[in-house]
Amino acid sequence: MQITAIILMPSFPGWLAPMHFNPTRFEEFLSFAITVCGTWVGASLLVGGYKSNATSGESLSCSTTSKSMCCSWGLSPEALACVWLHLNG
Repeated sequence: MQITAIILMPSFPGWLAPMHFNPTRFEEFLSFAITVCGTWVGASLLVGGYKSNATSGESLSCSTTSKSMCCSWGLSPEALACVWLHLNG
């Protein structure tokens, strides 16, 4: 609904309008991207997503790795929320 309202505004510059670089907004985006990637990696480490069998030289089975990645996908939003609450709370 909001995007439709913005698009229909007479002051909407169009999709091919030149973009303006805002250093503050870029810093916020970069900080957010680093935090999201960090929580994903942290959650994956907690559930064993990066574990491999070093003694036999074989990697883990696809089902084990898939299960670990699904667990990290489920755990990373909670980790991100904890980081956000810690920084803003």
